[in-house]
Amino acid sequence: MEWKALRSELIKAACEQCGETAGPMNLQHLWHPDTVTDIAHRIRDKHKAECFNRFVVESANDPRFQDRVVPDGPPRPGCPKCGGWVLKQRKSPGWKRFRCETTRQSRRCHFEFDEAVEVQPLAVDYGGSRQRAVFEVAYRPIYNDTNEDMLRVATIEAVRQFQQYMSGEGTATFCRRCAYMWDEKGLKLCVTCRDSWHEHFFKQCKACEHGLKWVTCKVCNAGRHTDNYPSCYKCAERAIEELDSIE
Repeated sequence: MEWKALRSELIKAACEQCGETAGPMNLQHLWHPDTVTDIAHRIRDKHKAECFNRFVVESANDPRFQDRVVPDGPPRPGCPKCGGWVLKQRKSPGWKRFRCETTRQSRRCHFEFDEAVEVQPLAVDYGGSRQRAVFEVAYRPIYNDTNEDMLRVATIEAVRQFQQYMSGEGTATFCRRCAYMWDEKGLKLCVTCRDSWHEHFFKQCKACEHGLKWVTCKVCNAGRHTDNYPSCYKCAERAIEELDSIE
């Protein structure tokens, strides 16, 4: 009953998106409250990021987390010129047995030779990966100690959002069509041209964003396209298929 009374108080005679006056009208929520789980995840992610940033500062001089070059597997045949180990072996007579395909500084070696030398492959041991692994272990007891507190804060925030939602804050009067497009298709009417639909997170449709206009296709007189194209997408696709069939 309270929602019906609030609805009759807030709802207007015309759609606030398209201006339609033929009813019935809907009191459309333009947002929805977050779940406790989503809020808790955001709080946890923020807390964990702050802890990791402090850990990075505190362990900046720790030698365990400094990048260094380490062996990458056992020794293997390599190039006598550059020391690389990416080799292409040839079987055709008249050619050198090996060709080096190692890339260094965006350039391939391409040195050709018959006898390979033994080289030790190397790799960079990134300290950041070890640093993250050490932090994850150190953060586990912190997670256990703070989990209940964060869930309590998330629950309080979820209740606050639900109360705000039920108060009618963030609502607008929509016709049935606009309400359907908003809820089921995730689209809203462009505020600039009032003639095209776009996703909620965009401010206007693509045509208005680039200073273009929507026009009716002169080929089929049904589809629409922006005025920088000669026809709609379906007509253009049909024309390409006809050209392919002629070829």
